[in-house]
Amino acid sequence: MKIIQSVLETSEEGDKILITFPDIYSFYTVCMWLAQKFGDIFWILWTDAAIERINHLGRKYGFPKVGDAIVVASKKECDYLRVVEKISLEELGEIRTFIPENKLVVSFGVNFLP
Repeated sequence: MKIIQSVLETSEEGDKILITFPDIYSFYTVCMWLAQKFGDIFWILWTDAAIERINHLGRKYGFPKVGDAIVVASKKECDYLRVVEKISLEELGEIRTFIPENKLVVSFGVNFLP
């Protein structure tokens, strides 16, 4: 965690940092720590699979239950996060207009759709 904290503390506005996780539980642990350390996370949730996993984590572990999200290419409902916008793959060019400044953004899921 100290490495991640150091990277985030030395990053500047607009920097993008990729962290990959071997499983959902390491994702949960690191994201919960990030929220405790840096405040509410703004989520970008890709496809139904991301919504299902966020709902599972919220139901089973109580996190995440606070925060805003953009949902991309999903028809599912997110039970625990406030969805500020649902967009299709064709609307991806507009995604920047919904992302707040000076907020930690976590993009969860992969765009593997055609």
